[in-house]
Amino acid sequence: MLDILWEIQNPEIIERKIAFERFEELHILRRELLKQEDVVRTEEFWDNTIYSINSILWTWSNVPNPFSYQDDKTIEDHISNLQSQLNKAIEYEYGARNHLESILNNIRVLRKTHESPLFDSVIEHLDPKRKVCFLATAKSYDFLFNQAKNISNKWNVKTPNQLREDLIYDELIFFGQFNNLFYGKFSDPTLEFLFTATKARKIYWTHYKWITSNWKPQITLSGSRDEHKPFEGKKDIFISEGKSSITDLDFVPKIDEQRFVNLINISISKDEDKSSSDTNELEEAYCFLLSEKRQDKSLAAFVSSDGNKALAISDFDGDGTLDIWKFLPNELGKGMYILRRTQGAGRDVIEVIADKHLGTNAEYLRSRQLKWKRSLSEKVNSIGLEQSVKQLKKMGCTPANRANLKRWMSSSSIRTRKQSHFYFLMEFSGIKDIANELWSDMQKINAAHSTAGFELDSLLKNKIEDISAGELFGHTSYEFKLSDDENLGALTAFAIEERLESLVEVPSSWTQWGVREL
Repeated sequence: MLDILWEIQNPEIIERKIAFERFEELHILRRELLKQEDVVRTEEFWDNTIYSINSILWTWSNVPNPFSYQDDKTIEDHISNLQSQLNKAIEYEYGARNHLESILNNIRVLRKTHESPLFDSVIEHLDPKRKVCFLATAKSYDFLFNQAKNISNKWNVKTPNQLREDLIYDELIFFGQFNNLFYGKFSDPTLEFLFTATKARKIYWTHYKWITSNWKPQITLSGSRDEHKPFEGKKDIFISEGKSSITDLDFVPKIDEQRFVNLINISISKDEDKSSSDTNELEEAYCFLLSEKRQDKSLAAFVSSDGNKALAISDFDGDGTLDIWKFLPNELGKGMYILRRTQGAGRDVIEVIADKHLGTNAEYLRSRQLKWKRSLSEKVNSIGLEQSVKQLKKMGCTPANRANLKRWMSSSSIRTRKQSHFYFLMEFSGIKDIANELWSDMQKINAAHSTAGFELDSLLKNKIEDISAGELFGHTSYEFKLSDDENLGALTAFAIEERLESLVEVPSSWTQWGVREL
C-alpha cells in the first residue's frame, strides 16, 4: 500500500508534444490575419470573425476527437459564420479578405481529415491490460468512451468531477492545455487535484508542441512536504516549440459582451408582450449563452439574480450517472446543463404543477397575488425606489433594499419570509385592511409551490435515473418529457457555453421559462 501511495505522490509525467503541420499552419495563418492593418478587434465584424476562428482552434487544440468528428455541431456553426463573414469581406473589399479566405479554406481541409493526432499519438503506448483513465471534457466524452470500450474493458473515461472518486489508475491521460481547465470565469481551482493529488502512477500529457501553458501548480500533494510539487524539475514542460510558438491563452475564444447586451436590449424592444403583461416587469438577471444555436441566432437562458436557484444537470457526484442539483446562478459553469421549460413554455413548470394542487382556487389565489404586487408597484412608481426603501425601513421592514423591493414586485416572488415584513409592505401599499387575508392566501400558494418542487424533482429523477452521463455529454441539448400530462410540456437541458460578466435587466418572464434567441 505504501508503495502505491509513493507512486501516486510521485507520478511519472510522460509528455507527448505532437507535431501536425497542417494544424500548425492554421495557427500561423490566424496570427498573420491579426497583423493586418484593417483587422480591429473592437469592431463588431472582426470580433465576431476572430471569435469563431478562436473557438475552432481552441476546440481542436484541446479535444482529442478527429478533425472530421461530426457530433460537434458548434464547429459547423462557426464555419458557416466564417463563410458569411468572408462574403461580407469580399463585398466590402476588406484588405484582409484573402487572409480570411486562406484560414477558412484550411479549416475546411482539416474538417475532412479523419485523423485524431492527440489521441492516436498516445494510444499506441498504452497497454490494454492496465487500468487506464482518459480525462474527458463534454465535447470529447462520446469519442473517448467509444474508443476505450472497443480497445479494453480496463480503460475508463472520466470527467474531472468523476475523478474525485477514491480510485487509483495505472495511467491518467490528459489532452490539450492546462488552461482548458483553469482559465477565465468558469475556472475551478479545485481541479488542480488532478495533477497535484493525483489518482495515477503515470500521467500522459499530450498536446501540440507549438502551444504551451502558462498555468503552474500551486497546491502540493496531500500528505507530502510543502516544498514537493509533482512538476518539480520539469520546467521544460512549459517551453513551447514550433514555427508558431504561442501560449494557450493567445486564442482563448472571448466574446464581445457589449454586443450581446445590445442584442438583449433589441430583443426586449421587440417583445410583443412587454407592455401588455402585468407580470413582465424588468428585473436583474444572469445571462447564460448556450452551445445550442438556431440558424444564425445565439440562444440564451436568463436566471434571476434575486437568490432563486436554477436546476442543472451533470454528473456532479462522479458516479457515471446524471444528477439534478440546484445552484445559485453565479455557481453555474461551463459544461453544466441548465434546465429550461421548452414545450408548453409560457409559464414556469413549478407554477403549472402548483396550480394543479391549488385546484379550483388557483385562479382566485393568483389574482390575489397579483393584487398586492400591483398595489406595491403603483406605490413604488409614485414616489420612487429610493424613497420607498427609506419609508419601509422607517416603518420597521428591515430587509427593505433596492434588490429585495424589486424582487417583491416581480412575479417570481410569492411573499416575504416573515409575516411582519409582509404587513409592513401591505401598510405601505395602502391595503393594510386585507393584509391578514392576503398573507393566508400567499401561504397557500407557497405551500403548493413547495409541493410542486418536490414533485418536479421526483419526475426529473425518474426520467434520468437510467441515463448515463455519456448520453448527455457531447450534445448541446437534451429534452426530457416530464409525463403524459401534456400541460407539463417538456424540459430541455442546454449546455452552457458562456456567461456574461455583467447583470442585465430583462422581462421577468424570461427568467422563469424557455430560452431566447439573440
